[in-house]
Amino acid sequence: MKRYALLTAVVLATVIPFASRAVFMDEHIFLNIARSAQTHWFFPQDTPGMFFGSVVPDFASHTHPPVGEYYLALIYAVMGRFEDTPFRLAFSVFPIAAVLAFYSLARRFVAEPLWVALLFALSPAFVVYAPTLMMDVPMLAFLLVGFALYFKSVDGVRRALFPASVCFVLAVGTGYTALIPLACFFVGLLTAGRPPRELLSVMAAPAALALWLAAMTVHFGRFPLWGTVTYFLSQGSMLWNFVAVFTFVGGVTLFPLAASGKPLLSAGAFAVALVAMIGFPAGAAPLWIVVLIASGAFMIARFFSSARELIASGRNSGEAFLLLWFPAVMIFFVVAADMINGRYVLLGIPALYLVAFRKMNRRSLIGMVIPTALLSLGVAYGDYRLVNANRDFVKAVVEPLLTQGVTVWGGAESG
Repeated sequence: MKRYALLTAVVLATVIPFASRAVFMDEHIFLNIARSAQTHWFFPQDTPGMFFGSVVPDFASHTHPPVGEYYLALIYAVMGRFEDTPFRLAFSVFPIAAVLAFYSLARRFVAEPLWVALLFALSPAFVVYAPTLMMDVPMLAFLLVGFALYFKSVDGVRRALFPASVCFVLAVGTGYTALIPLACFFVGLLTAGRPPRELLSVMAAPAALALWLAAMTVHFGRFPLWGTVTYFLSQGSMLWNFVAVFTFVGGVTLFPLAASGKPLLSAGAFAVALVAMIGFPAGAAPLWIVVLIASGAFMIARFFSSARELIASGRNSGEAFLLLWFPAVMIFFVVAADMINGRYVLLGIPALYLVAFRKMNRRSLIGMVIPTALLSLGVAYGDYRLVNANRDFVKAVVEPLLTQGVTVWGGAESG
């Protein structure tokens, strides 16, 4: 229990300082749908809004199913109106659940579960997204809790399989991309010859999603995912996405080059990061990109090296789906995403860590956790300042215009 309390405290320590951050990114969409749920509970997407400056009649083609918005709607019902800090603190149940469930899995798969869990909780992507009202952390939390409960059922807790299946349904009900790890998990169960009831526990999630999409199609008179698919097909480049995978894996998983096991490389990355904080000389910015690419390459190489050792050992504690999970997520976003970003990589980090660091000793992990924590807090603080600068701009510029009778439309990065 002490370790669970420590992990909870670490998560709260990364959420509370940034809980007063302004609305940013897609949070305004989630909040708009949550408000709509007060009067349109079954189809909260049936509300008008703004998307990249254009008025849309509804959010049927929104890229997330509504489970997360229903939780926001419950917070609205309790609090009556939106306030940054209370909403974000109430939403912190998801990053806490994600880290605790990850620790439960780490106890099964790695030699130093506490330190690997701390590294996950303090990774830049997780620290930056933990205080937000985005759906990436809730989706990941439901997934990890579901996997942890499944392995509890394997270890003899028979009643754990049903809540695991419920968590899988909720994960897919929060984000479509939860289907990627679940598909890998299903393949792992299938190849291991697991009982049909375990296969059905996973199949419940896509079945529930299919029923929801059918209901949405009937209600709105069109297939809701069609708009999402056409949007993403018109965006992005697979070549640049492939290159970006290395930079983002190197930058949002841990301190750059820390996983190389080479102190001089890590020290060099620290020196470059220090220069980056002060300000790059003209034309020197590509140096940081090189560091990130090298760090991402080391992380990916460590993953596949550890995966190869695991396969060669013939040991099977249920890790097969982890070997598929990380590469499947990366391949999907390279092919389908409009761009690579931190929250896309976040979906693959649990599998990356559980495989890459399964045999790493405590001393090495401590040497990675400390600089990673410092980097993450620095990035989170910079993000916090950027987000609130947008809100300050709205107060300073937009509100005076409104008092003059000027109509101003805005959303997302405008605060």
